[in-house]
Amino acid sequence: MLDAKGRDVLGGNPDISSDIVKMSLHEMKDHSGRTGVVEVTKGETKHLVFYQKMGVGDWILMSEIKKSDLYAPVHSLQRNLLLISGWIFLLTILISYILSSNIVKPLWKLTESMKLVEKGKFSEAEKGFPAIRTRNDEIGYAVKAFKNTTKTLDQLIKTEYQEKIRRKDAEYKALLLQINPHFLNNTLEVIGGLSAQGENRKVIDVTVHLGRMLSYSLDTERDVVTIREEINYMRRYTEVLKLRHEDALHIQIEEDPALDNVPIIKFVLQPLVENAVKYSFIRNDVASIGISTRKVGDEAVLIVEDNGIGIPGTVIKELAKIDRNENNVLDSRGKSIGLKNVLGRLKLSYGNRFSYSIENKDPGGTRITLIIAMEKEESEE
Repeated sequence: MLDAKGRDVLGGNPDISSDIVKMSLHEMKDHSGRTGVVEVTKGETKHLVFYQKMGVGDWILMSEIKKSDLYAPVHSLQRNLLLISGWIFLLTILISYILSSNIVKPLWKLTESMKLVEKGKFSEAEKGFPAIRTRNDEIGYAVKAFKNTTKTLDQLIKTEYQEKIRRKDAEYKALLLQINPHFLNNTLEVIGGLSAQGENRKVIDVTVHLGRMLSYSLDTERDVVTIREEINYMRRYTEVLKLRHEDALHIQIEEDPALDNVPIIKFVLQPLVENAVKYSFIRNDVASIGISTRKVGDEAVLIVEDNGIGIPGTVIKELAKIDRNENNVLDSRGKSIGLKNVLGRLKLSYGNRFSYSIENKDPGGTRITLIIAMEKEESEE
């Protein structure tokens, strides 16, 4: 408690330095309020002096504190907060690393494996599984379950693929066997008819053609030949037919040399020509048959056309079921057995690379077009 001159009214020595008191009293003169705080500087130290003017005489209640001492707890708190924040940051990094090692990273690798499985690359996906390591029970279970699922799926696909190949081969062989007895029966009828007429020279010619045709047919080691070989086979076949029908049958063959060495499955033309001859004679005295091959871009086009009665719309719809895989290709009973056989074998052998069209011509006749998309190396030959 000090008076206006800075003397302690209670006696004794005040705790506040006389220099600070004098500077404080000087500052207080500019303050009209009864209470307040003034800041004074002594040397390099700043002091805060809190005061209250009493109602008794000119006494003043004063208290002094160093500014640095006043804010020391705040600075200490700030420093502690910074330290705590630093430790929290380091802990966050540690937790993130643990999560990355046990959850995020395994899930990322699992996702990469899923992408490979989605593309059908099962073997590559399986190679990546050993690199997926996790201590997390849930993630570990998910990885293990997906790994087992992928392995099982791969085995099922391989089994189904092999079974499909075997089934496809069996169907192909069965379809091929349908041709030979039918062809032999018709050829033997020709020979029998010529023998009955005493046409010995023609019988010899037919026998020579038949021998070469059988050599071609019984070559079981080759299911695929060149288009040139198939056309040569058709020349012998048509020679047999012309010996039987003589001037009543006109057959014209046009070849595109660009397709000579292009591979094709056997016996795709004979059943079509056989049917064309048969149905051309139903209402005509003379049958005109055309056989041609053309290279159109990267496609091999084979055409058989006639002047017969045409193909009914119901038969064309039935044939379309083979193209949509709605019917088993072995189900070839009834009319158009040869055509069903050919389309079925081509579909089995070439899949989406094969297409065809059937047109009924005006005023009469049918044009059957077989189209096979060639492989790159085939089209470049």
